Formats: sequence, structure tokens, C-alpha cells
Amino acid sequence: MKLTLDTKTFADTLGWITRNLPSHPPVPVMAGIKLTASGDTVQAVGRDWEVTSRAVLDADVAQDGTVLLPGRLLADITRQLPTGPLQIVVEDATCILTGPRSTFTLQTLPLDDYPDPPQPPDEAGRMSAEAFTSAITQTAIAAGHDSTVPMLTGLRMEFTGDQIAFAATDRYRLAAAARTWEPAGSTDDTDDSGEYALVAPAATLANLAKGIDRSIEHITLAISRHATDNGTVVTGLSITAGTRTLHTRVLEDNFVKWRKILPATFTASTLADTGELAAAVRRVATVAERNTPVRLTCTPGGGDAEGEIELQAGHGDAAAARETLPALVTATKPLTIAFNPDYLLDALITVPGERMCLHTTDSVKPAVMVPAPADAGVETLPASGAPGPGEHRHLLMPVRVTS
Repeated sequence: MKLTLDTKTFADTLGWITRNLPSHPPVPVMAGIKLTASGDTVQAVGRDWEVTSRAVLDADVAQDGTVLLPGRLLADITRQLPTGPLQIVVEDATCILTGPRSTFTLQTLPLDDYPDPPQPPDEAGRMSAEAFTSAITQTAIAAGHDSTVPMLTGLRMEFTGDQIAFAATDRYRLAAAARTWEPAGSTDDTDDSGEYALVAPAATLANLAKGIDRSIEHITLAISRHATDNGTVVTGLSITAGTRTLHTRVLEDNFVKWRKILPATFTASTLADTGELAAAVRRVATVAERNTPVRLTCTPGGGDAEGEIELQAGHGDAAAARETLPALVTATKPLTIAFNPDYLLDALITVPGERMCLHTTDSVKPAVMVPAPADAGVETLPASGAPGPGEHRHLLMPVRVTS
């Protein structure tokens, strides 16, 4: 095999692929990246037993061929090379990388031991890349990291007609968003209501969303299906953004009934500047000891006054902090509610827009944060409940405080 391609493009692609390579592969070849050169392109593939990353790059191919190279070592080398053309030559079991001023020699991995990656299924539909990345960013942050409970590490995608609902939870918070998409046509595994769903690893989808180029307008979705005695089940999800495709297995779909968890009514709502509140939470949280909450006291104003949010952290003989922000509070009396500061910040940094609305009932029932229009007021509070297309909800469980 012999080819020449752009170093920077190659390095960016390898960096994206290696994010999904196994850290401790069960067999050495699973740490490799497979390069296949043909015509005027080279295809790079990396995989483990759950996720396959595939990208196609433009290249000047002088000799077709296929090679398996150590993935992370190859990525580390190309990342440090200067901008310019990179020549790759493979002879027998040796690969020579030649850059503008550097030459590296690598030993190839046994290609015959590398399992064939799954073939991408037929396209199911497409959607705006911006809509997809924003939905994943807003919801994946609420997924758990405990691998002993796989469902909590997943992100559920529910397909209903021209809409997709996204949801993730770790038991202490729940994030949900909804977007529109363009289905490619009827699907074999839809039920009489025309609805189906899957749960994919949230971390995998979050990594993919981070790597999507902003110049890409649309992404395509493809869904693998398998017929069983009980009907057709979804087994995999493929997402293509430009020249990159990621295929992931899906998790067992025993996800919680998340729509029932989102309260539809509240007794109080607080409208405030999102950035100002996030900055205030960061400041007061510096004195909060591990696993101690930040308390928010939302006080309605008297007469024409808007009201305020008072943030507090720490107490007693330890360090303490207090800060007050203006806010529009719709309530009959002050309400104090406490949250894990990290979870509260996650909600604030993912809620879109400059203002947010925190719907609350009391100090122990779930609160829901939603984006608020700039002109929102007492008569035009943003809705709660399940999100509609383009909307976002972030539910937070309060922390009980004894004093």
C-alpha cells in the first residue's frame, strides 16, 4: 500500500476514532486502526465489540491495499507532525510514515485476526446536525456512569412520526429534549402507533456530538433490526456526519417511564439570568464541602419589585458564602430549596438561551429547569411537562437539608 494525504485531516480523524478504542482490549488487534486505500480515498476504521468508528478521507493512492496499525500510537505520531503532506508506505509487516521533516517506522498488526466491522444498515432518516448535537449535549449530561446499571448509562431515543424525543437520567436528575427529523420511509419494526425506541450509550453519543464539524448541515440515522419470535427488535444505531460514521450497539430497553416523572404543575416559578446564576453558583460552591448542597431561597417581591434569589453554601464554624441575585419570583411566600452544586451547574450550562425558569413546588419535590424567552413574565411563564419539538427540560431532585 502506498498513499499520500493531508496530515492535519488525518490526525483529526485518528483523534476522533481513538476516543472509542478500548483502553484495555481483550486482544491486541482491537487496539488497532484499519486503513483501506482504494481509488482516491482511504477508509479508516476503529472498533471494539460495541462501537465502530469509520471515516473516509481523500488521498492520492499510488497502490491499493489494507493495513492494521496501532491506533493510539498512530494518532500520537500524526498529532505532533507539522502541517503538510504525509506519505504512508506499507511493505510486508512494516509501515513507513514520512512527513515534511520526519520519518517513523511502525510494525503492522495481524490483519487476519481483526474482526470484520458491522455493515451500516439502510438509512432511516436525517435531521439537522445542529438539532442533533444540541439535543445530545442537553440530555447526555444527565446520564449515569455506573456500568453495573447499564440502563442509567444510556440515552433513550423515541421515534414518533417526524419527531425524536431524547432522555437520560441517573436517578437524581433527568434531562429531556425533542427535535424534528425527516424519516426515510416506513420501518418494519414500528407498531400500530408508528412509534419505536432505542437506548444507546450516552457517552458514545456525547463523544460523537463533540466531533461533528459545524459546517455539516445534516446527519443521517440508520437503525439495525433483528427479527425474533416476539417481533422485530432494534439492535444497533448508525449515525453519519459528513465523511464519518459511528455504529453502536443498543442497550436493553428497560428505561424508566420518564414522561411520568416530569411534573406538569408547580406552585412557584423563578425567572433569572442563566449566566449570572451559574456564575453565582460557582462562587458560593467554592466553600461547599464534598456532598454538601447549595441552598437557593427564592423570595417574591412586594408591589412592583421583582424579587430575588439568595444563594448560600457552608454554615456553622466552617467557611460560608452568600450571594443575592435579582429574579422574577411567582410565589405566595419565600421557598428554600437545595441542590447538588455540580448537578445544578450541569443544568445551567446546558439550558439554552440567556434566561431560565426554575419551576418548584416545595423543598423535597422535583424541580424542573426550562429555557425562558427574554420577554417571559408572570403571564407568559414557559411550560413544564414533557418537551415539544425544539424544547428542553432538566429535572433536579432537591437535597434534604436539616437546617
